[in-house]
Amino acid sequence: MLNSFFGYGDKRNLIVESAQADDLAQLAGIHAESFERNGSNGDFQVLIEKETNFCFVIRDRKLKKRKILGFVLIQQVQVS
Repeated sequence: MLNSFFGYGDKRNLIVESAQADDLAQLAGIHAESFERNGSNGDFQVLIEKETNFCFVIRDRKLKKRKILGFVLIQQVQVS
């Protein structure tokens, strides 16, 4: 499924890893291309540093540059 979504022929080249501080500009750029309300680098920094949030990025291991192809942001909430 991921390979057809990203247009890649071999999904084995895709890797998922935790987002890092140096990913902030790319995350904000992807978000800006995808949503009307854009997030800034600062917005994403707050989100990925919060203990209840998890951000994972998807990359192609064959690319020399660490280009992010997509991301998943998970926010843990407490339900009463």
